[in-house]
Amino acid sequence: MKLLGAVFVVFLLFSVATPGYGQPKNICKGYCSKTCTLTDQWTFHAACGKRFCCQPLRRKGK
Repeated sequence: MKLLGAVFVVFLLFSVATPGYGQPKNICKGYCSKTCTLTDQWTFHAACGKRFCCQPLRRKGK
């Protein structure tokens, strides 16, 4: 029974750590704000309404 519980916990942690898990497709992948920081890329998104969808820039090395 302990082994079954351990397998379930590992599966649960893996599924939660998977990128995009549980996020609806109509959501900004960053955050909605009236202003974005200089390190963010901004776009318009329907989910944000009149605000900007601010997405952190990806580094070239990663």
